[in-house]
Amino acid sequence: MKNIEIVKPLLHFILLTGSVVILAACHGSHQDATAELDLPQIEQAVKAPEVLADGSIRIDSTQLIKHIGTDGVFILSADKRARFRMVKAGKKAGNKTTVSSGLTGEELILSGPFDSVYDGSPVRVKEANEE
Repeated sequence: MKNIEIVKPLLHFILLTGSVVILAACHGSHQDATAELDLPQIEQAVKAPEVLADGSIRIDSTQLIKHIGTDGVFILSADKRARFRMVKAGKKAGNKTTVSSGLTGEELILSGPFDSVYDGSPVRVKEANEE
């Protein structure tokens, strides 16, 4: 009965405003928390970000993407999967963009194209001499 009392104000809000509220469930960080998807392997070139003398990080502007309205990059995880990482993009100069947060400078960032890349996609890294 106590749970109903907790939810009641939320239900009143929905009825009064006509809004739809979506509550996202949080899951733990353990490996079983995310369902394993059967995603096709993609081939991508990767490039490390440039760490400048002042400690700021710069990436190729083509590596920066918008995913559901959020700036980010796809990094190569230790298990050779593409993982979306949110970043805060800063100044753009030519074909480079400064990243003010979200990267350490030690990541390998996928270079694109990103039309078939999903969070969790298995990645085969293209060597520099491959086209």
